[in-house]
Amino acid sequence: MDLGAAFIKSVKANAPKAAICIDPFHCVQLASNALETVRRAFWQKTRELPDKSFAKRYKGNPWALLKNPRKLNDAQHATLKRMRADKGELWEAYLLKESLREVFAGDLDHEDVMGMISHWCDAATASALAPFMEAAATIRGHMEGIYQAVTRMASMRA
Repeated sequence: MDLGAAFIKSVKANAPKAAICIDPFHCVQLASNALETVRRAFWQKTRELPDKSFAKRYKGNPWALLKNPRKLNDAQHATLKRMRADKGELWEAYLLKESLREVFAGDLDHEDVMGMISHWCDAATASALAPFMEAAATIRGHMEGIYQAVTRMASMRA
C-alpha cells in the first residue's frame, strides 16, 4: 500500500489482522520526489549566478534524473555525465535516489534488502540534503511495513 496514514488507519480499523505491506514503489517515489525538490532548488540557485550558461545546462534535466538509467536517450546520458563531472549536491541526490531504486530492483534476500534500506537511510540522513533526510525519516517510520512487503515478495519469487 501507499505510505499514507489514511490507508494504514483504514486497514487497521477494517482488517486488524492484515499485514501492512508498504509498496517499494512508494519508497522509491519518496526518493524521486526528494531529488526533484533538490533539483528545483539547485536550478533556482544557478539562475542567480552571473554566468547564466550554468543554469541553462541543467534546465531541461528532470527526465535524465528521474528515468531508469537504462532508458535514457543520448542527451540525457550527456546531462548525467556533466552532473557526475560537476559532482555536488545534485549528483549526490541522484545517487541517493538510484541507490534506493536498486535496492528494490533485484532478487536480493529480504534480510539483505532491509539492511540496505537501513544503510540508505543512514546515508540520506548524513547527506544533509533536507528532502532526503525527510524521506529517510519517513522510510524509517515504515520499516515494519516495508519488511512485510519485502518478505512477501521474496516468498512469491521462491
